[in-house]
Amino acid sequence: MKRKSAFFNLLGIEIFSYLINPFYFFLALIFHLFLAGGFFFAGQFFLTGVERISLNKFFYLIPYISCFVFPTLTINIKKRDWQMTLPFSQFKINAARYCAALIVYSVYLLFSSVTLFCASAFVPFDAGSFFTGFAGIVFYASLSISLCIFLSNYIENRAAFFVASSLILTSINFIHLLPLYFSSGNLSSVFKAVSFAWHFDGAGKGIFDTRDFAFFAIFTIAFLKLASYSEENKKGVRYSKKNIFTVILIFVFLLLDFSKIYIRADLSRNKQYSFSKYTQSLARSAEENIQITYYRSPELSRMYPQVRDITDMLQEFCASCGNVSLRIVNAEGEDKNSLLQLGIRSYQIQSAQKNKIEYTDVYSALVIEYLGKSDVIPFLISTQNLEYDIAFRLDYLINQNVRRAFILCGSDNYTQKDFSSLLQWLSVEGFSVSVIDNNNVSDSLKKIAVSGNSLPPLILCGSSRLSENDAAAIEDYALRGAPLIVMTSIYNARLTGDWGIERNYGDKFIPVLKRWGAVFDEAIAADISNVRASFHSGSDAGSDNGNDFNGGERYEYVNYPLWISILPQENVREGVTVFWPVPLKLISENAKPLFVTSEYSWQFLPDYDLPYGQMYITNPFEIAKAYKQGEYSKKVKSTVACKIEGELSGYYGNKSCGNANVILISDQYFANDLALALSGGETGDFRNLSFISDALLRLGGNESLAELKKPLSASRPVYDMMDPKNYYSRQKAVFLIVFVLVPLLIISVPVFAFLKRRRWNRI
Repeated sequence: MKRKSAFFNLLGIEIFSYLINPFYFFLALIFHLFLAGGFFFAGQFFLTGVERISLNKFFYLIPYISCFVFPTLTINIKKRDWQMTLPFSQFKINAARYCAALIVYSVYLLFSSVTLFCASAFVPFDAGSFFTGFAGIVFYASLSISLCIFLSNYIENRAAFFVASSLILTSINFIHLLPLYFSSGNLSSVFKAVSFAWHFDGAGKGIFDTRDFAFFAIFTIAFLKLASYSEENKKGVRYSKKNIFTVILIFVFLLLDFSKIYIRADLSRNKQYSFSKYTQSLARSAEENIQITYYRSPELSRMYPQVRDITDMLQEFCASCGNVSLRIVNAEGEDKNSLLQLGIRSYQIQSAQKNKIEYTDVYSALVIEYLGKSDVIPFLISTQNLEYDIAFRLDYLINQNVRRAFILCGSDNYTQKDFSSLLQWLSVEGFSVSVIDNNNVSDSLKKIAVSGNSLPPLILCGSSRLSENDAAAIEDYALRGAPLIVMTSIYNARLTGDWGIERNYGDKFIPVLKRWGAVFDEAIAADISNVRASFHSGSDAGSDNGNDFNGGERYEYVNYPLWISILPQENVREGVTVFWPVPLKLISENAKPLFVTSEYSWQFLPDYDLPYGQMYITNPFEIAKAYKQGEYSKKVKSTVACKIEGELSGYYGNKSCGNANVILISDQYFANDLALALSGGETGDFRNLSFISDALLRLGGNESLAELKKPLSASRPVYDMMDPKNYYSRQKAVFLIVFVLVPLLIISVPVFAFLKRRRWNRI
């Protein structure tokens, strides 16, 4: 018999020993249910906001249960010591044991991967992250199994082996977390270097890094070799300490070589951990060297693994662009006043030190220098929008491109302080934003128009206060080719009062929008996909008009259908929230829908029998009772935003434009601070602001730069991101497959084998 075929026979015997033991099928069932339950329930898949499947939440659960699975898979190895009498080297015998356990564990993973494929029925599936995560967890399992085989040589008692190996695996897996609770100084890097979970971190995110895979592969072979030496030593084979030391040195040097020469590839769907060709070409276009200095605190690196992603991403960027250099500086050793002069400020983070909670000042900032000029990213803690932040600063430093924007408050219910969050957001996104004086709209726009060839975009927040001259000036500005974002409505809502809604008669800008092809309907859109927020129920919540709820009875979480959560669509990747939106009728080919309500939306019609100053019941506690598809409501899908472009003509003047670019949102509170605060809850909802900044980039022709912005995590849960009918039917199907069919499949194998064996015995 050939040695090769004999080895595979030995491997088959090892695998067969798992197949005939029903306990290992029970272990597969526990493994699957733990991961599925942790992903769907403990991970709150259906409750937390997601815009894609977070695969790392699934893969990061695996080490927790695997610390007990690996010892279980290797606990019976010593019962099969008869293999030691076969004519094989001890290394090959251990290799057969190792391969059998790894194959069985991989089958466990295949069963559990059904969970991810079922989750893709709700949100997109990231195939790249799945590949790296699955490969990473197999390599992680490879090292853990080899370690258990090594430990089995020194712990004869099975119970003691299970407890000891489980504790050792748990300690090694999570040793990198110790710096979060104890001041470890320079030991922090050592803890990270030996932690299995730390090396798996990148693969779980979709990063293929040969350094991590080399770590697993080298130590897998090392532990198998050490296990073989140990067992052969028991059989009387002696190895000199010099030989053993030489082997250890070889593994160490191999590990050091892989840490210097490596390949790092970002395979995740949105490429969050690598720079695109656009940014690389932008950097290469620089005539002189670009210096990037990364100021960071050691505490930040110790507490947040994401800092490694930032460093790796920057180093890869510099390696791909020969004219970009990176310098990493310990901010704690720098003069604090010098850092302030650079625009770098410290931020406080909470940490646990010596059994008490402390707040530590940390730094994490980038300074980009080019030709004597510099720009700063004041604080960063992840790679979420790192490329975008760097790209727009490089565009400014290299090409002198300054992205300007102007904001005009044209509503009676709006002041500058009501959109301060929008001003801050746009400033952070790289826009130079100015607010136009309400009392001098016409002259201000004329000055802007003659200041340059390329007109900056204008954001109009409401229009009820505009005079005819103001409306004509805005019309003229847009017909000169300037990008225009309009957030307005035919209604005014008393947002800081009783939420009563009144018709905005005499709005001078509404006829301009009608001329351009967008007509406001006499209704308010509502949707089953809406904001669920905490509202204050007042003493008069049950009054006739239902709009007085400022008294003081109770706080309740209420689904408010007049605040619509727009589902992610082609033109709005993250979804947005609109407040009391008015349906739009598009009467021109130039006006195209931008985003619309769901299939389960309806419209509230005005009720003129309400007291003076009221047209709709807006009280969150009464609205469900007031409208039940009766006289004042109708079921219909609504367009609540549109894009108007192409050839337009004026309403107040004779000017026309062949390349107009206008976005209309039928909601004047779209960027209002109070509305966003009420709808966002404790975590906040910044999708509206992100949509505006994204729209400004695209309207200004910066499509490539806009594509660099990574989507925010949607603040709406999964059940709010698709229509209810599909949601509940898919949820039932997923639970049936994951928690019924897959467990039955796992159990059916040993049952079938048992019945088959009984039949053979009878024969």
